[in-house]
Amino acid sequence: LGSFSGSRATEPIQINGLGGLKILTECPIPDGFVGKKYKFRLKMQVMNYQQKWKIKGKLPKGLHFSKKTGKFFGKPRKSGIYLFRIVLKSDSGEKNSQECGVEIHSSK
Repeated sequence: LGSFSGSRATEPIQINGLGGLKILTECPIPDGFVGKKYKFRLKMQVMNYQQKWKIKGKLPKGLHFSKKTGKFFGKPRKSGIYLFRIVLKSDSGEKNSQECGVEIHSSK
């Protein structure tokens, strides 16, 4: 083998599939109120992925979730504590999940 003479890489190298897919949202997510507009977006750390969110569990009627954006939105219609699992999956098949929940209070 010959000797290497050249410049060094000065930028970090990103390698897909080695722990770059992380959910940063703290749980439980913020409380809401029956009949009041609710909006909250999940946060993630991701390295060059196309991702999809998924919720496994039950949300109150009137509260919706976007798999594409990771946003909860709507007007909840029933009070209670709702538990669910957040799942984040990349197009390369890497997956991360976290137990979470939201409490919906009766209107004031």
